[in-house]
Amino acid sequence: LFSPKWCSSRVCPSTLSSAVVSRIFSSHRRSHGQPPQRVESMAMQLAAERAEEEFRLERPNFSGTWDLVRTEGDLDRLLSDMGQGWLIRNGAKALKYGIGRVVVDCQQDGDDLKFSKVLCDPRNLSKSHVHITVGKGTVSFLDDIGRLASTSRWDGNSLRFDAKLESSGLSVTLLMYFDNKGNFVEEMISCKGTVAKYVFDRRV
Repeated sequence: LFSPKWCSSRVCPSTLSSAVVSRIFSSHRRSHGQPPQRVESMAMQLAAERAEEEFRLERPNFSGTWDLVRTEGDLDRLLSDMGQGWLIRNGAKALKYGIGRVVVDCQQDGDDLKFSKVLCDPRNLSKSHVHITVGKGTVSFLDDIGRLASTSRWDGNSLRFDAKLESSGLSVTLLMYFDNKGNFVEEMISCKGTVAKYVFDRRV
């Protein structure tokens, strides 16, 4: 219905409001005799497909090796919310919550992501590994607050994990995204709403 020439020489319908598209197609169907419902349905479908494609193209790619360089927020309170005792919390604080130690490696192909992570707790000699396909199934992985069972989905430009601690059932939300400086951010929101962020630089 729309040739590339039409879209390049005029405003493409996928960028217009439904009211404007409706007026354009009202004129089109008068000259071409198409049923109104079919023409408008085709217009809306085209706009929706174009918008979905553009959204997919804007999704972040977290591929690379990322070093933890700073934290933000009240991490002690977040750990307390998630059932971590005084000894664990003070140990995490003494280790600066993993700054200079925690490393995240990511391999990403669209909605298929593989993460490996060096955890803050030096007693964990092995990396934590998780392989996800966004929006499909539940995965289990180890984090510094414990072993989590989680689903995943895209939430705007963030990768969102809705998780629960397997040991206690306490819920936690994890968001992964890029900040305005291009840093990789892991934002955690506890079951009581406490927010803390881990900010990573890309390793060159």
